[in-house]
Amino acid sequence: MAKDIEQARSIIKRVKKQLMKKWDEKGGYENFGQKELRKMKDELNYNPYGSPQERQISKMLNTFNDWAMNYSGRR
Repeated sequence: MAKDIEQARSIIKRVKKQLMKKWDEKGGYENFGQKELRKMKDELNYNPYGSPQERQISKMLNTFNDWAMNYSGRR
């Protein structure tokens, strides 16, 4: 069963904060955030072709991926 959108939003927000902290401590690296993204995709049942709710969660995860790919240490 897919998690609800609010749960997904809070999980993504928490992971973003953790990654920002990690960047501050260790700096950036190749594939920044990809391990976390894979874990969230599993946890949140990533399905870009599922129900409207699943599609919205998938969009949120794609937005997270774009953020991680383009993050430069600035908040």
